[in-house]
Amino acid sequence: MVRKLGLRSHIYQRFSLGTQQHWGKGGYSERARMAVEGLTIEGLTAGVAQVDAHVDYKPTSLRHRYLGLRHGQSEANLESVISSCPVKGSQTHGLTPLGQQQARQSSMQLLEIVGGRDNLKDVIFMSSNFTRAWQTAEQCAAALVNTIIEGQGLGPTGTEAWAALVKPAVRVEELRERSFGEFDGLSLEYYNLVWPVDSVDASNVRFGVESVNSVMTRVSRLIQRLEKSFPGEQKTFVWVSHADTLQIANLYLCWSTGQGCDPRLFHSYRFKNGEVRDLLWLPEPVPLVLDGVNK
Repeated sequence: MVRKLGLRSHIYQRFSLGTQQHWGKGGYSERARMAVEGLTIEGLTAGVAQVDAHVDYKPTSLRHRYLGLRHGQSEANLESVISSCPVKGSQTHGLTPLGQQQARQSSMQLLEIVGGRDNLKDVIFMSSNFTRAWQTAEQCAAALVNTIIEGQGLGPTGTEAWAALVKPAVRVEELRERSFGEFDGLSLEYYNLVWPVDSVDASNVRFGVESVNSVMTRVSRLIQRLEKSFPGEQKTFVWVSHADTLQIANLYLCWSTGQGCDPRLFHSYRFKNGEVRDLLWLPEPVPLVLDGVNK
């Protein structure tokens, strides 16, 4: 059992984080498993004060439509390490070959959700500036154009018209990966020390992680800005981003519009690599378990 306020010393005793950032080499994943072995959700949340989700801007209805697209498998996913540093994430950890395939395949999900090619004129891609996200946006957009061209047998003029219609993604800071503080660069097992506490405390910043409330605040800024854009029109914004960011955004929008959900439980609504989802729709929740492999 982890005593109240004893989590940090407990983890440091069982797995020395040191001062270096490790990228999945030298058996760190096995050492991470040892660090969380025996911990329970009850133990991790014992003594944690309840802090509800809070954000200043809560739209009760939306003029535009918002879709989430999680990046395809990245090199960080393959290495089983957390990659949340904006500097490193925007320069490294791009898509694997499987991730590129997932990004291209996501175009078919997207085409179905928006209701066919005739509605693509109102689609706007927006992306995190992390490499794995903007590469996914590029691959998805290119696959959309190729699908339409192949399906319609278009000549050069038609090809250019559709290519011009599906514009490159706009990169925005608000869609970046959630910061995992001291756990950046370490094994995915360390999500186990964050998500259970998130489910109780929406202001959780233990170990330097970015809180659920903080992620909601930056997402809400983007929503507020976009809802004022394109007056008289209805656009479909495709947010190409990361699991925690998209899940928190998903719960935030459903919570704001009165669907009776709790943003602190975002981890129960996992986005798969390459998944496209309407951010006003929630799948069936999956209970949180301490496995650290759902990222």
